[in-house]
Amino acid sequence: MNNKLIPLSREFFARDTNIVSQELLGKVLYFQGKTAIITETESYIGQDDPACHAARGRTKRTDIMFGPAGFSYVYLIYGMYYCLNFVTETDGFPAATLIRGAYIISTKDLYTADTSKVGSQISGETARRILIREHRQIPKFDVPNLEVSKVDGPGKLCKYLGINISHNKIDLINNNEFFVSDINLKLPYSTTTRIGITKGIDKLWRYVVTNPIDLTKISF
Repeated sequence: MNNKLIPLSREFFARDTNIVSQELLGKVLYFQGKTAIITETESYIGQDDPACHAARGRTKRTDIMFGPAGFSYVYLIYGMYYCLNFVTETDGFPAATLIRGAYIISTKDLYTADTSKVGSQISGETARRILIREHRQIPKFDVPNLEVSKVDGPGKLCKYLGINISHNKIDLINNNEFFVSDINLKLPYSTTTRIGITKGIDKLWRYVVTNPIDLTKISF
C-alpha cells in the first residue's frame, strides 16, 4: 500500500447515500497497486427505489447491501461486465453508490493504453513499487511519466482495474489492498438523472465531474 493513502472510515460510508456519492468524487480508489480518481457516481437507495437491486427485498445477491456500510458490492451485468458499488447508510437499510467512472493515474510502465488488454498489466507488487517511487520522488507539478486515462462506464472501470466477482463483499475499511482515500481534491460536478436503467429514471442521483483533472493539484 502507498503509505500516504489512508482508508476512509466506515462513518464516511454510513451516511445518506447521495452525500456519499457526491463526496466520493475526487477521492482515490486504490486497488492492488492501481490508483484511480473517482469522477462519476450514482446512488441506489432502499426498497422504494425501483432501480435498486434491493427493491424486491433481501436476497442472497443483495444481502450485502443491507449493511454494514463500507463494503464492496460487485455484480455481473449482461453476462460479461462487472460493476463496483460501495455499500452506504445504516445497517438494515439497503443502499449503495455505483462507481461509474474514474481517471486512472499510472506511469507509462504500469498499464497498456488499450483497456481491452487487461492481461498485459504488470504485477500488482511491481505496480505498487512504481507508484510509490513516482509519487514520493517526483514533485506534483512535474510528472512526465504519469498518464491519466479517463474511463467511462462501470464495466470498463472494473475491467481496467481487474475487479471481478471475487472482490464482492470486501471490507474497504481495514484493508491495505482495496480501499478509498481522501486526497483533499475538490472537483466541480453536475447532477443528472441516472442512466442505463428503465425504472426510477426521474431521480437526480447521478453525479459527474465536469472539468478535466489538473495533475498539478494531485499530491499523494
